[in-house]
Amino acid sequence: MSTWICAAVAIVALVVLSAAALAPHLSYRRLLIHRRVVVNLRSGNAIAGIVTKSTPKVVIVRDAVVHEHGVAPAPADGEILIERDHIDFIQATT
Repeated sequence: MSTWICAAVAIVALVVLSAAALAPHLSYRRLLIHRRVVVNLRSGNAIAGIVTKSTPKVVIVRDAVVHEHGVAPAPADGEILIERDHIDFIQATT
């Protein structure tokens, strides 16, 4: 009987520790949703718009404007999917 109690306590502790380890990442992504941001890319370009979805691998931005060096900012149709590997940093503007 005590073996079952020890196993149950260990499982509960594992779940709690896992949730605590993931919490900072989940809350950060949640802060971006429905916010106007500027996504600065590693290429030096930037995309401004509103984040509609954020996952560990991608950020999706709507109402986007693409900013490139030496070119006037250009609005983009639809949504833009940006892989996180290409993101340098994200600025929340509002």
